[in-house]
Amino acid sequence: MKALSYILVFIISLQFVDAQTTNKIFPNFKKSNIQMSKTGGLITYVTFSNSINGPFTSPATIATTDSLFTKLDVTPQGTVQIQYWLDVNENGITDAGDFPVGSENFTDNAINDLDPTPGVIIGFIETGGQMSSMQVIAIANEGLTSATGIVVFNNPPATFSLSGVIYSTAGGVVPGAWVWAIDGMNQIGDVADHTGSYFIPLEAGNYSIHIEDMSGAHSSFDTSITIAGNTIQNFYLKPLTSYIRGYVRDELSNPIANVRLYRENSSGMGEVLTDQNGEYKMMVPAGSSRIGLNSDDLLPTYMSPNSHSYTIGENDSIVNNSISNFTCYRTNSTITGAVRVNGNLPTKSYLIGGWADYIQSYSQAISNPTTGNYTLPVYSSTFPQTFYGVNLGDWDRDYPFPPGAYVDTSYGGLLPGASNINFNLVSAETSFVEPFLGNWNPPSYNMWINYIYNQPWGPNGMVLCINDRLNIIASSQSGTSGLGVISKKPFQLINREYRVYIDHTQLGPNNTAHILLSNRHIWQLPSNNDNWLQLSYSKQSGTGGWKLQQSIDQNISTLWQSPDLTGGHILFQFNNDASILTLKIDGVVKYSGSWGQHFSIAYIHLFQFNDYPNTPTPVYFDELFVGAVGSTGVREIGGELPQEFNLEQNYPNPFNPATTINFQLPISSTVSLKVYNVLGQGVADLLNGELNAGKYEIAFDASKLSSGIYYYRLTAVDSKTGQLLMNTSRKAILLK
Repeated sequence: MKALSYILVFIISLQFVDAQTTNKIFPNFKKSNIQMSKTGGLITYVTFSNSINGPFTSPATIATTDSLFTKLDVTPQGTVQIQYWLDVNENGITDAGDFPVGSENFTDNAINDLDPTPGVIIGFIETGGQMSSMQVIAIANEGLTSATGIVVFNNPPATFSLSGVIYSTAGGVVPGAWVWAIDGMNQIGDVADHTGSYFIPLEAGNYSIHIEDMSGAHSSFDTSITIAGNTIQNFYLKPLTSYIRGYVRDELSNPIANVRLYRENSSGMGEVLTDQNGEYKMMVPAGSSRIGLNSDDLLPTYMSPNSHSYTIGENDSIVNNSISNFTCYRTNSTITGAVRVNGNLPTKSYLIGGWADYIQSYSQAISNPTTGNYTLPVYSSTFPQTFYGVNLGDWDRDYPFPPGAYVDTSYGGLLPGASNINFNLVSAETSFVEPFLGNWNPPSYNMWINYIYNQPWGPNGMVLCINDRLNIIASSQSGTSGLGVISKKPFQLINREYRVYIDHTQLGPNNTAHILLSNRHIWQLPSNNDNWLQLSYSKQSGTGGWKLQQSIDQNISTLWQSPDLTGGHILFQFNNDASILTLKIDGVVKYSGSWGQHFSIAYIHLFQFNDYPNTPTPVYFDELFVGAVGSTGVREIGGELPQEFNLEQNYPNPFNPATTINFQLPISSTVSLKVYNVLGQGVADLLNGELNAGKYEIAFDASKLSSGIYYYRLTAVDSKTGQLLMNTSRKAILLK
């Protein structure tokens, strides 16, 4: 469900421009745009609990690691808006020392209401399980009625503590500074009060300390500290001395007020609002980053422009130029269509995005939850004509697809006014075999698209099937470059296993090979904001070997790594709800445990990175297989297509402990190959999935079975009609 917006706003009257500085303490939370009633209303309370079953109270005390639910009353089918304030001085009222908060809207019995009772709303607030210690005041409004609630987040107790005061090197304290102590994947935080004081309970150990000023007036600060007892440590933040000043206007140069500007990779600190003249001024640290506009303040009236890159030095400024100024085109046309789920009407809303390359701007629309219809506002220009690309996305899981589903198409080159731009969410594939057959030919265009990052082709860049293997060579012309393939379709994760063979024997010491699974096509370095699971291999001296990493909501963590340079048969297994991942290399378990379960379908990425000016070296991929957990990889033999169904006798027979089974399919079919003992009990499930017409071989390893007679049965069913096409058995003899 949609996360609750926590956008902390610190209003500062700046001498140089009438602007406001805003801050996001919880960067995953976003603002909703729902029209509110100006009359009537029935809200009387706002309460909180760490359980959907309550008890709900206000004030409520919640552990920073707990779940958080809010309960409030509202007119049946009504909508209520909640605004949040960080109560810096913890006096229970909003005053000049507090940080105002952005808003979240809840509608009775809508998708984010967990209570079916008319007039009662229970909403889940996604905290991520690692909040900082603080007191928050919630002010809820419905029409002319309002109610206030208070929730206090407390850190769990610990043996020792880290405490002190946050000062500015320019003098005075920094109230509302955000202080985090980080130990591996865990972090414990506190918000400095009106005196600049903070207090964090900690166990003994080594911690990284991160401090940010919510007002954006000071540079962030990072250090490390060892806790062996109660520790008092004051910290000093340096005021920022560089700034960017510019204007936000429409295409006719009219100013646009109250638009938030953000700086990327700033945790939302130091955001500013434009004044009545469309002017803003943002303090920034020296270095390179990007600035952009918050689309919630623009859509649907204006298109939202792309962010701008900048590089700035100490005591420097960027003023009134193409970097600091933004043009927001006023929407004057639409693109319309509908969303379906497996051809049926939906039961929830989805988010449609449109991008216009010429004006470097985008727009969004939310589909109707019952009809699926949407209207995307766009800007129309006759000279030159403005063309749009339109797609359906889950947008950081704010509008998630049904589990195991993906959108079947996207559109490009659309003119404003286009209609019947329809999307269908369909179930992801459950099985696939790719032997990469061929010699000096590209992999199948029906299945694969090229992954190209930076400048990877060069004189030796290559993505070709050679001697029935996929050969990839990335040849960087500058910086880091990547080359490889991405599957056009995604695959299910529940009860699935992914197998692939990687031959890295010729890989150079400064090149890396990667196998990556993600619910999106990733075109950049896998350190970007997408969610993914990645196994990489390197021969880099001192740091080489295998590394299994994941990225969840912009947080990258390492699940397992080893300096071992051997192994090439890779197996990813996901259990019956995809919550547990098992990684095997050459049949040996390297990792087995939770992996976050942050996507339910996966596009397969196979690629290589090369850093300029390193010598390009090849890596090879082969024997890719996706199927049910426990099934054995099936390999397509190639050659002419068969004219009839056929199941051949296994070879060798008798065997110990492995044998090979060959079969032929004249048409695409859903195929099942199972092994039974003499009592008719199933002992192995070798294959269960859809295969194209062709000749196949599959290995059967009976090392865990006792000597005796076994039967293997192949059934083939027409995938469209369900008609049984083949049902044949043969006998195999195991002698140990």
